[in-house]
Amino acid sequence: MADFSNGQTPNMQLATKFELGKVQFEGYLEKNQNKSFLYAKSASETTVDLIKLANSFLPEGVNLPKDLPFEFTNLFLSVCSKGELNFRAQTVSSWEITEDFTIHSGKLNLKLIKNPSTHERAFTGLIEGKSKLFDIDTTVKVTIAEQLKMSVIVPEIKLDNLLARYAANLELPSEFPLKDLILKNLEVNIIPLTGEMSFKGNSTSTFQMPLGGANIEFTNVEFYLSLDQDQQIGCNIQVKGKSILNPELKLDEFELILDFKNDKWSIEGATDMYMLETKTSLGVTILKEKSKSLLSLKSKLKLPIKLSQLLKSIGIENNALPEDLTHLDAELESLEFTIDNHKKINFIGGVSLTNQSNLQIGEEVLPLASFHFDIQILDEETEVKLSLKGGNLPQLASIDAQIKSYLFQFEINKRKENTFIPF
Repeated sequence: MADFSNGQTPNMQLATKFELGKVQFEGYLEKNQNKSFLYAKSASETTVDLIKLANSFLPEGVNLPKDLPFEFTNLFLSVCSKGELNFRAQTVSSWEITEDFTIHSGKLNLKLIKNPSTHERAFTGLIEGKSKLFDIDTTVKVTIAEQLKMSVIVPEIKLDNLLARYAANLELPSEFPLKDLILKNLEVNIIPLTGEMSFKGNSTSTFQMPLGGANIEFTNVEFYLSLDQDQQIGCNIQVKGKSILNPELKLDEFELILDFKNDKWSIEGATDMYMLETKTSLGVTILKEKSKSLLSLKSKLKLPIKLSQLLKSIGIENNALPEDLTHLDAELESLEFTIDNHKKINFIGGVSLTNQSNLQIGEEVLPLASFHFDIQILDEETEVKLSLKGGNLPQLASIDAQIKSYLFQFEINKRKENTFIPF
């Protein structure tokens, strides 16, 4: 005989059968020192409409999501005297979310919880099951809160196939060969009640695009596509790569962000450039030329290099400078760099010279104040233009005039011999 002299209340169990929302249950009641529990299970052959069942006994204001269309079997129910409620069940009906996405089966785990701050009650839970999306067998998670949210992982899909089904009117920027990319581990999220959808995946497929007579090789793509409740499209694509323009000029950590909002694309990004082992950062802009987009990298650089070093970095040796100018080789004060996907590279810059810098023309020695250069590389042809400026010249014996300013222009490979343009 049990001894209850210590004052403890024993656990008690009572077998029971009952009907709830026209569903027959059998189970048992259990009572211990602190709580009372009801554990019950529906008959295995019984199909249960969970929403109708819950509405038959839940207090007003506590509801299951209306967009829960499944019917269930093998329903297990547990109720605690402190208001805790749990459901576990097996789905018996399929659910066609879209014409190419169907949930076939799943297991339900659902509980009613109380918000500790507001004391309001709400359901939270999960259905985990099997589904088919894009004719691919997948697993699905259906999060149950105020509204349902479905999450599916698609192991692999071609980007073009995804866009054809859910964003047929979205035209990717023509400069980027993205449609044939294979997206891996595509995460699909759907809110059935509102029709909102999102797709997030990545690709390590390699693709190339022209830049400055060479190619940028992209090896990493992050892709995101969304449709809001009005089916308005948003898209964000991040691509990363690198390029070697020549042994002395390299682009690394090249990153572009393509963003589609309000029916138009914006593109921005940045890259690290290494010129003669010196690192600097470049911004990336997109310029519009008629119907085409021009991908352009443009930056004002601060590099401690001389003009001869700059020329060497693009394949022009020191002896390419006109002999008259070799003594003017000085450290650059300003340098602007531009490169685009029309195979064009452009350097523009200048140097201020000391009063001792001169240029000899015939018998005359002219003091120089500054020189400016413009270097263009297009389709493997390099053109360098040098402009030398001076002023406040003394009276020259060979010239019957007082010259206050002048400009000389030289072209490497197309040098204008002693071109003299006063102004």
